[in-house]
Amino acid sequence: MNDIEKQTFVNRKLKHWPTMFWVLMRVLALFYHRSVVTERKCFSCHVRQISNQCYGKRSNLMDAHLDFYVSAYESNPSSKTDDENKNIQYQDGDHCETCLALWWNCYREPFKYTDRDIGVSPFGRRWNGIISNGWFVVALAILTYEFCSVFLRLYGKSEEILNFLLTLTLYQLLMVHYAFTMCSKIHSIFKASVPRLYWSITLNVRYLIKRAQMLDLPNRGLPGLPFLVLCASCPLLLSGYRVMIFLYISNCDITVHSVVRSVIGVIFMVNWGLSVYIIYFIRVSFQHQFKLLLAYMKEFEDDIRRCKSILLDVVADFACYYQFCSLYMAVCFPAVVIAVVGNISTAYINDQSTCVGDDLKSQEIVQHLSVLAWSEIAMALILLAVAMGGYKVRYIWENFVTNVMILKCNESQLVGKKLFFEANYLLRESNLILATIVFSVTGIYMGFQYGEQNGAFLNSSCNGTSSYASCT
Repeated sequence: MNDIEKQTFVNRKLKHWPTMFWVLMRVLALFYHRSVVTERKCFSCHVRQISNQCYGKRSNLMDAHLDFYVSAYESNPSSKTDDENKNIQYQDGDHCETCLALWWNCYREPFKYTDRDIGVSPFGRRWNGIISNGWFVVALAILTYEFCSVFLRLYGKSEEILNFLLTLTLYQLLMVHYAFTMCSKIHSIFKASVPRLYWSITLNVRYLIKRAQMLDLPNRGLPGLPFLVLCASCPLLLSGYRVMIFLYISNCDITVHSVVRSVIGVIFMVNWGLSVYIIYFIRVSFQHQFKLLLAYMKEFEDDIRRCKSILLDVVADFACYYQFCSLYMAVCFPAVVIAVVGNISTAYINDQSTCVGDDLKSQEIVQHLSVLAWSEIAMALILLAVAMGGYKVRYIWENFVTNVMILKCNESQLVGKKLFFEANYLLRESNLILATIVFSVTGIYMGFQYGEQNGAFLNSSCNGTSSYASCT
């Protein structure tokens, strides 16, 4: 790197990250820790440090968190101030090569930074957690109230099962992000006491900060800005369309309650779209990091041990994302399948329903609701497919392994055993795909068992989703 390149690199380092990145963290209620940047050590150095500190003190060792994900993302922040951290950010001390790799930026240069370096002000450190947690509690309360009101009104009525299931699929899609965020906060609170929630670290801000450092945010901004616009605009347009149907096309009076519910619906739909963008953001970061890792392994191809230690650290992070996406699809895909089956069944009910077939206003509402429903299904499938690059993200790892094998074609079998045995264990397949299949088949079966349903919920009712009239 010549002097001009070094100067350019220094200028890049001094720029703050885009404001939109921090807005996303707040809007999605992801902040929890007061400090988003902490000291980073590889797990081997962390265990050695804990062992040295607790030598001869059995009680201290019992209280120590010897867990990779806890030590990496849930450790207490350093007591040093930002200025003190700046003075030591170029001092490697006893850090090993793997520890330095934890600070890699998009140029594969280890660069340590503080909260202030990336744009988190002292004021923000105090209030980000309060604002995020406050919004999280409010959002969870609103969604719980709305779900309970629908549940109490429709549950247990055989003629309303179709209406209930269609409404349930929408709430399931809107609540999945907040349910996973709750898991992330529970893991941050209880740490190693809930090891099975390790996948929820994907929604930990410290994890996302580490993902973001792999991208050139100060100069290029957030990756995939057109997709970010799409994730915000599509839910906004469709939720606006829903508001138009319920408040203007249907024959009902506009009240404060109906307007408030409509605005809340728009907010949560947009929030869901932004949560899908976070999945895309993490995917792009890992794809770039695996490129950096491939170049590193080419440079130090004779040092298998050195490459393996860094590889396993990256794979451990990727395992969180992989399990997160698998669980996300296990929750969302059955809901989409049930929505498809429900809307197909609705079309047949409309064809046989007397109250819909003889009323022109009802026919108009049914047509609009049908367009809305299929548009929402298409939006969910397309946005998730683009965010993950398919419906499974394991291909990112498989492409990396393929590239390494080609890079070392003369000794691919030996390299595979030495490098990828433990990594493949971390990325072992889960049983979530089985749950997805079971719920999807159940949804299809239920489509043939709806029987005589009340088609009145599709006529000119005030909210477009329920009616106490009865017709078949």
